[in-house]
Amino acid sequence: MSQHTKINNSRKNAAKSQSDITTAQEQEKPIETLKMEDKVEDNLKPETLPTQPETSDEKKKLETRKRGRPPGVIRRAVDKAKQRKKKRKNSNVAFSYYIHKVLKQVHPDCKISARAMSIMDSMVNDVMEMLSDQSSKLTEVAKRNTVTAREIQTSARLLLPGELAKHAVSEGTKAVTKYMSSISQSGKTTF
Repeated sequence: MSQHTKINNSRKNAAKSQSDITTAQEQEKPIETLKMEDKVEDNLKPETLPTQPETSDEKKKLETRKRGRPPGVIRRAVDKAKQRKKKRKNSNVAFSYYIHKVLKQVHPDCKISARAMSIMDSMVNDVMEMLSDQSSKLTEVAKRNTVTAREIQTSARLLLPGELAKHAVSEGTKAVTKYMSSISQSGKTTF
């Protein structure tokens, strides 16, 4: 046989297999095709919906069916927006509650205005930020990864003037001692 006839025969075989595939697909086609109206009517039948949802997942599915969305679709964009709002709320640390408690311990009959409380809150936040920055710098200088009570105490001595630093160090030491004793009484050994 010549090379030309071999090519023609292979083309004929390819055409036969192609026609066999199309006829097989045409035979399957009537089975797969359904009227769109039948599908829509089946989804709207009340028998397919549960009468009373028992769990929260079933309630969500029922609500999504009522609104026209297919079941199982999660609205992720809304969930992400809610998470961002939660993060923003958590990043606002307020010391106003604690400032008020200390004020009532020192002067039980005194009150504080909202504007004064806002100023005090800003001041405490600024001091906390300065202490944390200084203690992280001390940790880097010591080539360590953990900020300990020692770094906090040193940064308080560096940042706060004179008598205020002495009082801060004594109060901090007292708080750490109280915390360590409560841990030892409860049986936990980690710090």
